[in-house]
Amino acid sequence: MTAPGASSDPFHPRFVPAPSFDLRVPFYPPLVAWLLKDDETRGRLIDQAQIGAGHQVLEIGCGRGELAMMIKLREPNAYVYALDPKPEKLARVMGKSLEAGLPIRVYRGVSQRLPFPTEAIDRVMASLMLQRLTREEKLATFREAHRVLYFEGSVHVLDFAPPVTRWEELLVRCFHRGERMQPHLAGEIPALMEEAGLVRARETHSASTPIGRLALFEAYRS
Repeated sequence: MTAPGASSDPFHPRFVPAPSFDLRVPFYPPLVAWLLKDDETRGRLIDQAQIGAGHQVLEIGCGRGELAMMIKLREPNAYVYALDPKPEKLARVMGKSLEAGLPIRVYRGVSQRLPFPTEAIDRVMASLMLQRLTREEKLATFREAHRVLYFEGSVHVLDFAPPVTRWEELLVRCFHRGERMQPHLAGEIPALMEEAGLVRARETHSASTPIGRLALFEAYRS
């Protein structure tokens, strides 16, 4: 199989470059990765997606490309695509993939307007990027995921979820202020998935971290 053809329609929408707790210091990425138990939670996300040989897999908001690289390592015969609005991040992902010998195709764009044709993707993956979007942008992202997925394709998301303990409520006050986080803290992610036309949307797993409760979500295209 070949990679889905990208749309010829260029765009440059507004994008929020970092979550509310971005410390803006050199050790920020590895520190947050450790705090959020990245290897464990992303591994569970990949397990949940059940990616097989020949699957077309798209990571939206790929950032540094860790999830895309993990997917390709776990299933070398999947076709993995990484999408981000920032050219410098895509260049980094491309460089890392070439150095590791793990071919990943990169696309510039945003999740609200995916540069892929309808019914071209088996799995849409997102790791800690929905928190950067407004409620309307989250909904548009899920609508686009529904559009590009094949029948019975699926969406798999790792992101913040409502606190369930007093300690997690305190963490919310410290790290997760702002309107963009409210759908996460109110438990609206599955409802937004279904509003976008996806089905069987649910939270599947959660983990408490020093920055708040993370959860895995999934939904399917009917």
